[in-house]
Amino acid sequence: MIRLVTAGLGTGAALLAVTGCSHDSGPTTETLRIGDTATIDDNEQLKIQAAVTTIDTGSSADLNELQNPSKYAGKTPYYVRYRLTTTASSATAPSESFVAFAGSKQLTHLSVIPSLDVTNDPEHPLSSHSFDKCKSAATDKLKNAPAGQSVDGCIIFLSDNGDGAPTKVQWGLKKTPAAVWKP
Repeated sequence: MIRLVTAGLGTGAALLAVTGCSHDSGPTTETLRIGDTATIDDNEQLKIQAAVTTIDTGSSADLNELQNPSKYAGKTPYYVRYRLTTTASSATAPSESFVAFAGSKQLTHLSVIPSLDVTNDPEHPLSSHSFDKCKSAATDKLKNAPAGQSVDGCIIFLSDNGDGAPTKVQWGLKKTPAAVWKP
């Protein structure tokens, strides 16, 4: 609420002052260092603690094991490792809502889905292949888990040559994210 206050200064002149009352400015962003923990309240359905534990720089050679590696030419992978911890039991498993930026540019999130490969062994006709350098957390383990239960995971972000390493990782893409971690 804004109030106008006037005071007489004699002979018809007046002093006009505008005063304001403080108000709730809405949600705020918690800025943290890598390794620090933030409490994330996801629409009151789920409340967890989240921490970006490290950001590791990969090499373009890491991506050679992916299908069609030529489409990743000129990109550098960054492995954002994190921990999610329950603060109370919930029927909902948390999602990984991390987003990385190099300056103001949002980095590309690369999801690698494990593949099933056919073998020539009749006793083991299929084998599973995953990207071992960086695996998502098994967040389903947190569904109905007691407070204090944690899972660790990793998300891959790709940077084009020249964009550089992540300068911040935030929780979600909201205008005012719940938390931002900076190296």
